[in-house]
Parts: sequence; structure tokens; C-alpha cells
Amino acid sequence: MARKIKDEANNFLKDILKVELSQEKIKITHVTQEKVNYLGFQISIKTKKYTESQISFVENSGIMRRPSNASVIIEAPIEKLMQKLIDQGFA
Repeated sequence: MARKIKDEANNFLKDILKVELSQEKIKITHVTQEKVNYLGFQISIKTKKYTESQISFVENSGIMRRPSNASVIIEAPIEKLMQKLIDQGFA
């Protein structure tokens, strides 16, 4: 499934946006199990459990829903960012 999505995204970027992806740099991973390094940032997902009391009934639609059980975590390399700001004369 992940490879199919990658191929579809690659085709869209190539055909519509005229952008080529570097196949050597593409990595398919399960972000809940492993952090992803993107442009120097570490991206991960933190999941949490929900209880039955958190399920809410949406009025007028008759639909039951629950809150999202995942949060995206983006970690920035603060030391590197600060050094870059100092080198550029901003700090």
C-alpha cells in the first residue's frame, strides 16, 4: 500500500508539477515506530489511548465520533538553529 501511494505521488509530482523525486532519498517508514528526518527536523507521531467517555455524539447527524488519537511531533535541532542564526548575524 505504501509503495502504491509513493508511486501515485511520484506520478503526480512528475506529470503535473514537473518535479522529479530522487529515488535514493525516498524512505518508506512507519512513523509511529521510527522517527523521520526531514530537512534536519525529526518528525514522529505520538499515539494516545482514548476512553469511551471521550466519544461524543454529533448533534443533528446521528454520528458518534472520537477524538484523534495521534499527535504529530516535530523536533528541531535547537543548537544547530541557534548557531545558524549566530553565523548569519541574527543572534
